[in-house]
Amino acid sequence: MNNIKIQKYCIIIFLLSINSLLSTTFTIYEKYWYAFLFILAVGSSLLAIMSLNILGMSAYSFLKHRYQQLYQSKKINFRLSTRMRSYCYIVPCYNESREELCRTLNSIAFQQPYATTDKRFLFIICDGKVAGKGNNKTTDKILIDELLSSNIKSLQIDDINTENENKHNYNYKYKTWDNAFKDVDLYSGKYRSLPYILIVKHENCGKRDSLVLIRRFLFYYNKWANTKKPIITDIATSWFNYNLWMAIIQKIQLAIGINTPVDYIIGTDADTVLHKDCTRHLIDTIETRPTIMGCVGLVDISIECNPWSPFVLYQTAEYLFAQLLKRR
Repeated sequence: MNNIKIQKYCIIIFLLSINSLLSTTFTIYEKYWYAFLFILAVGSSLLAIMSLNILGMSAYSFLKHRYQQLYQSKKINFRLSTRMRSYCYIVPCYNESREELCRTLNSIAFQQPYATTDKRFLFIICDGKVAGKGNNKTTDKILIDELLSSNIKSLQIDDINTENENKHNYNYKYKTWDNAFKDVDLYSGKYRSLPYILIVKHENCGKRDSLVLIRRFLFYYNKWANTKKPIITDIATSWFNYNLWMAIIQKIQLAIGINTPVDYIIGTDADTVLHKDCTRHLIDTIETRPTIMGCVGLVDISIECNPWSPFVLYQTAEYLFAQLLKRR
């Protein structure tokens, strides 16, 4: 068992022990409830302070905006820079329906680019071969046989110009957080003129694993594109076998250019529809100040849902609470 697993189980045991101790103590000494007041009130107190802070910030922002409108005539426009930007979209999926996947992919394909010179690429990561509720096919088959069927191609290492001795070994593997190598299948093509790579994992490892896979790959790819040092490839191939490393590099370079680093990563869930200007707003926010490293959009409930359903109302409240209070 590796150190990460040991840490995970130690934390679980610690949290379980603390919660069991507090619950038991509170039950036994119920009449001394005031002794537990501090523990019970910490969360509510923090939320109250956060709410007051956000109200103050919102009032300040509103007054500042009004002042700019009245006296400075300042308009918020997207920058018209001709500098080329390259960015990748990431869509992890698991058991979504055909309609959900189609809406998400369409919303990405129809995104307004930040500038006309932008180069874009799409990663779709299918987390195992699972059929969602009501689906006749597994998610990977929905993608391969239906949504991407027009020009999809299975990637083989023979497609790649390499002298590696494992050239004819067609399998693709990557290392997970617990140092186990997992098999994946690779496909490529274009979805409504947007180049993509579809990665189908042979077994479910979780959405976080899918995101880490792509982010780690792009991290090493950028270092490699900027330096061209063989040592970067040596480090990267400790996480991805050589076939996977070279196959994805080739497809990225065809899409965004030789030795071109990826400037931004834009991720969304496979059941989420992006506003057509989402990409432009996100990049514009980051480029406003050099200290901003990333930003998030506001997630809302689909207008197709019944707004008076108790479940929809609860989910709306959860979204607002998480995004406009805790995350902000």
